[in-house]
Amino acid sequence: QDETWDGDTLSFNLRALGQSAAARIEVLEHSLRIDVSLPWLLAKAAKRLLPALRKEATLLLEKK
Repeated sequence: QDETWDGDTLSFNLRALGQSAAARIEVLEHSLRIDVSLPWLLAKAAKRLLPALRKEATLLLEKK
């Protein structure tokens, strides 16, 4: 897993089902903005992957 903070934005990569996805989380005053770029295979399974993405994002944010 690769993660980089730039100010209030966390960029990271994750792997699922043998595929890689790039994600970015921007910490705003009262919310988060999450952008994820999924390859087609992961996009088809996105509904099942959202809970894992939320968990991973929470863990990464707690590290800061």
